[in-house]
Amino acid sequence: MKFNVSLLLLGLLLTGRLAVAQRIAISGQVVEAATGEPVPFASIFVPRTNIGVTADLDGKFKLAVDGADSLAASSLGFLTLRKKLTSASPQTVLFRLKKGGGVALGEVFVS
Repeated sequence: MKFNVSLLLLGLLLTGRLAVAQRIAISGQVVEAATGEPVPFASIFVPRTNIGVTADLDGKFKLAVDGADSLAASSLGFLTLRKKLTSASPQTVLFRLKKGGGVALGEVFVS
């Protein structure tokens, strides 16, 4: 009986350790593809979830996620870019956003 209780406690401790190990620490930067200039205040998020952060003035960000398979970055005037994640922690991701995604209007007359 004592052996069974010890085995059960060991199993519970190992299970909790595995759950903690799935958390992935991610840091990186969002830059413009053409110039390499940082894209300030870009949105970095896990697709199909409400998990995300905003990059700082230099386009840098830090994020910790549980079991995500990809990460996306977007900003006004740029195309959204999605990257696959590995299970390695910590990892660094560099997003190179391309211009586009905007809508150009023709002439506008105000009377």
